[in-house]
Amino acid sequence: MTAIALNWGYQQMRNYIEPPQALLVLGGEPRREQFAAEFAHQHPELSVWVSSGSNREYAEWVFFPSGH
Repeated sequence: MTAIALNWGYQQMRNYIEPPQALLVLGGEPRREQFAAEFAHQHPELSVWVSSGSNREYAEWVFFPSGH
């Protein structure tokens, strides 16, 4: 009975969960930007927003290592 209740609860919660629409990186900590860049390459459908990020040259190098 407990398994049925847990499954029902999971199904109900799943209806309210939406996939992420964007990735927001707070601050300009380089490790956060590196993680965000790796994550963004794995999920190219997401927009990436960086708040108070590193200087432009570094950010371009992290997010676009091939220079495009």
